[in-house]
Order: sequence, then C-alpha cells, then structure tokens
Amino acid sequence: ENDKAAPDFDHTKTLPILLKVLKQQATRRYSIYAVFTEQWVKRAVHGRSATRSVPLSPDQVISEAWSYMQRLASLLVEKGLSKVQYDQGNLLVSNKDDELRNFFDLTEQTNNLGEVRRLALDVSPIAKEGSFYSFIHKSILEFLVAKQVHDDIMTSIHRTRLSPSNLLDILKRLQESPHQDIVVLLTEVPHLSGLKKASDQRRVAKALMALIADVRDSSINKIDLDEEEAVCDFVIDCLLDDVEFCSSFVSVALLCGAKLLHGGALSALAWDNIIVICTATNAKRDGGSILHVAAKEDNKYVLDAVCGILDCAPEKVRLQALEVPLQSGEWDD
Repeated sequence: ENDKAAPDFDHTKTLPILLKVLKQQATRRYSIYAVFTEQWVKRAVHGRSATRSVPLSPDQVISEAWSYMQRLASLLVEKGLSKVQYDQGNLLVSNKDDELRNFFDLTEQTNNLGEVRRLALDVSPIAKEGSFYSFIHKSILEFLVAKQVHDDIMTSIHRTRLSPSNLLDILKRLQESPHQDIVVLLTEVPHLSGLKKASDQRRVAKALMALIADVRDSSINKIDLDEEEAVCDFVIDCLLDDVEFCSSFVSVALLCGAKLLHGGALSALAWDNIIVICTATNAKRDGGSILHVAAKEDNKYVLDAVCGILDCAPEKVRLQALEVPLQSGEWDD
C-alpha cells in the first residue's frame, strides 16, 4: 500500500495557493516548498485518516507527519544517504543502533507506534519501491533538513523563556569573561547578566545550561552542512525573512563560538555549520553569500547579525564572506 512514487495530486487546489505565494514580493524557495509539502500532507491526511485505526485528529496526524519527515530527512543527510533499504524484521543496511526501526517498523504495537508510522508514511512525500524508501525529490529532503535546523534553534531558544533580545544581550556580556562557570559568571559578576536578584541570576544560569544541552542534541550540532549547499540556501531564506529566527540564530552562533563558555559540550561542527551558512555562496544567488543578498535587499538587520557572528571568526573567514561574486561575462575581456 505504501509503494508509491508520486500519488495523484489535486493541482486544481494546490496551484492557486502556489501562484498566490509566487506573486508575493521576494518569494523564497523555502516558502514555496513549505506550501507544497503542507498541501501534500493535508490532502493525504483528509483522504486517508478515516481509514486508519489511530486515535488521532487530522491536525495531530499532520503534526506527526511533519516530525516524521524532518527527522527522517535529517537522519538521511547525517548518514550521507539519499534512500534507505528496510524490510520488516530484517534491517538490510549497516546500522548497529537500528535507527531505521524508529521510522519503518510498522509492527510495533506499543502506543500504536507501528500504525502511526504507517500513517505518516502514507501521507508524506516519501516513495517506496520494493524495500527502498526515499523522498520523491531530493529538494524536498533538503527543505525538510533546513526546517529541522530552523525548528531546533527556535525550540531551544523558546525553552529558555528569555526574549531573543535579552538572551542575545546576556550572551554578548558573557563573552567578555568566558573563562568561568556560567553560574559563577552570572551570580558573582552581576553586570554580565544585568539582573540584580540572585534568584533571577540562577534562573538565567539554568536556562543557559539547558540551552547548551538543547543545542548539543540539535541538528546544527550533528549534520555536516559543508557539502549541503541547498540546505544552507533554505536556512538563508529563513534568516532573510524571519527576524525572530535571525536573532535566535545569532544567539546560538555566539554560544557555539564560545568554547570556553560551553566547556566543549558543543562540537566544533556546530560552529563550522554556523560559519558555512554565513559564508556559503550559491549560484542561485548570483554566486553571492547571505551578506550579498542582504545588502542587495537593504536588509540591515541581517547584515548586522551576520557581521556580528563573523566578528567572532578568524580574519580569513571574514574576508571570504565579503568577497564580491563575479558577474556573468566579467572576465570575457
């Protein structure tokens, strides 16, 4: 039943929505893929949920499907795979932790997990050919990984219960003396937190320690984006369009770059990924980086944010980010 390459899609309902998005000024690829994937899942859920014995509302199924797709896409990119092979009861790829069972074991009865997975597969843009599973197009996989990066960062910041501006201000202050325990910094050097009450200082310290743990477990600390140009491009779309995400991204960047502050809890990969996003060039953007696009669009907020991150990077990296991309025909003479 899951053997599907690309189910029939109701273009009469989806195309008008896509056209409306496309007509908006400065439409990003991220927005287009978000609309397409959302409509795919909604159509499939409303067409199939009634046939399944899962006690979930349509909205709950949609939420489960998004989580399923994003986690699977992130796992594939993390492992350097475009498709996986799995048979019920027989894992055909080398995987000591049986990670794929969390996606393709459709027989698990605990909490109806097997049936929930089956439904998530049914409503997602995932193709099954024999025992092979893959997304119907690589660009959808790349979009979903970028969305996972976005969602992980936003969730980790929201869990601190600090406003993005306050958190950013505290992290900048902490960078002045990133050589002590966070609790000590916030309680014994009050000006670093800007808080007078000891209880508030301890609360913020706990929030920052929890933030380090969340970022450690997030996709930005696990997936190597150095060769993932399209994923970076989708993330850049989010930075250009979403001020809150941009602010959150800067906070995570400052945290990742302050090794003495997080005590090595975050791998070098997390900081490297931040720098890749800030410096990556893309042919779709005339060979420019996010700085070139932000300058062209007069997006001063993004310019300030990215430059603030690059201030923490070596000079060679800063110069690379500022290189002017060659225009077509520039070397013709």
